[in-house]
Amino acid sequence: MHLDRTTKAPLRFIRRLVIPAAVAAWIIAGAGPRMAAANDLSTDPCTAGDVEIVGAGVVVNEPCSCAPGSMFNAQVKFTVRNNTSTGRYCIALHLIPDGGLITTPLDVILRDANSSSTAPGKSGGESFHDTDIFGTIPNFTCNTGQVCFGQSGATRGKCAPNTCTTISWNTSPGAAGCTTADQNPPGGQCRHQQVCVIGYGATLSCIANCGVSCGATATLQGCVKSPTNRGPFTLTLAGNDGSSQTQSTFGDPSGTTCMNFSVTPSRSPTTTYTLTVTDKDGCTRTATTSLDVRAQPTAGAGPDQAKCSTGSTTPFTLAGSASNGTPAWSVVSGPATIADPSSLNSSVTFTGSGTATLRLTVTNPPCPPATDEVVLDVAVTTVTITPPGSPACNGVLRYTASVDGRTDCPFTWTIDGQSLASFAPAARRMTPAWRARAVPTAASWSSGPWTAPAIPSR
Repeated sequence: MHLDRTTKAPLRFIRRLVIPAAVAAWIIAGAGPRMAAANDLSTDPCTAGDVEIVGAGVVVNEPCSCAPGSMFNAQVKFTVRNNTSTGRYCIALHLIPDGGLITTPLDVILRDANSSSTAPGKSGGESFHDTDIFGTIPNFTCNTGQVCFGQSGATRGKCAPNTCTTISWNTSPGAAGCTTADQNPPGGQCRHQQVCVIGYGATLSCIANCGVSCGATATLQGCVKSPTNRGPFTLTLAGNDGSSQTQSTFGDPSGTTCMNFSVTPSRSPTTTYTLTVTDKDGCTRTATTSLDVRAQPTAGAGPDQAKCSTGSTTPFTLAGSASNGTPAWSVVSGPATIADPSSLNSSVTFTGSGTATLRLTVTNPPCPPATDEVVLDVAVTTVTITPPGSPACNGVLRYTASVDGRTDCPFTWTIDGQSLASFAPAARRMTPAWRARAVPTAASWSSGPWTAPAIPSR
């Protein structure tokens, strides 16, 4: 039993689950507690270089379908380098918290396919001997991509507390079947070195001109974090403004491959982009980011309108349209009054006749404003009634009306305030003086009275 160097109290450890490579299987785990914490060995005076981790560990059992936030017990393949001529045993990683994946120190014992924690020594003319062995990190989060434990590089001697991940080993072959990591290794049997692990994930971020205004272009960087054996990869970027573009890559041995996308977001005030990474087997990972957008405003004042005069004032209803900004109507010229300048469909009162020009302005600083204009036209229609010179022999009097102005203004006849249909039956009993009007349908002009010649008696 190992004793804590300060309290001499027995240390408690939990046996790690180790899955041989030949029978590796992934397990979706719930959001349960992580494995029991181990001691931080950052302050141990590690000076040896017998054993080191080469490159990043690779997760070999990440599920194809795995929603962000889901967890599984990750089996990680590490390349362990033995720089000596004799074997090293009970090889363990003392991981310090990364601030996300693990929050307390965690020990991971590395084993080969035969469940032996052994890194054979070099032989023949070898300068070193590399061995692939495996360790299990419980509750590994899907879509993590790459995660690193401890400060970068390797440190000889002591580190500040909680800053260095440590590799420990034993020189005794009998330790190859160890079930707990050495919590108090001699200085010649440990090494402080950053350890990174690569799963399968995607990231998306803005790297240039991220506050987009007035139709400008921003640069997004989409990255796939994965071992290259999952490639080639297809990266598809889709915006909620309807835009889409795709690029492909075989991946990079470092485990991280990034590609840049130039985008011109058009959805204001926010355009959201989603990156979907697809590997050779059709497994996907996604990442999202959003850009604050000041889009170019647009303005539409609607079609020009024309009406016949309805008297001293004539009403209109505007038909404006606007996007990406704040609309406001104004009168450029003419006798028009706008009831609500902020309403795209405001009513307008036109006084008298002639034309008026109204302007719709849509603002969205710092973009230049957008404007459009509409013309309102009111025509005065003059009606002239010409009475007959003399009645016909049958007593029929014919009056003639002429309309000066808009030709599309309809009008009707009235005689002494009556329609022709109402007036006609009483025609034989009329007095010689009649009042005749030719009135545009939507107006109220008065014309007359006119005195008709006497109707001959029969």
